[in-house]
Amino acid sequence: MINKTIAKLVDLAYLLLVSKARKLNYPGYQCDVKKPEVAWLAFTAFQKVLRAKQSGYGDVLAWLEMEIGKLALTKEIRKGRVSSLHL
Repeated sequence: MINKTIAKLVDLAYLLLVSKARKLNYPGYQCDVKKPEVAWLAFTAFQKVLRAKQSGYGDVLAWLEMEIGKLALTKEIRKGRVSSLHL
């Protein structure tokens, strides 16, 4: 359940970044962020927050670790842009 919510949040965040409405409201706007980069950032942020909570999120943390690992293998992640997260 939480996994699906996080995945949907990633989809929504990316759609908001590349939406036509954003382009209409901000002429000249271009989104140079790729969906895997948005996913990496969201997954890493959730992982960091849920690790601090510890109890009851073992399955979610395992899923996040797996998803982050998959994203690390893709060439769409530009390493200099998403190398660390400071919360």
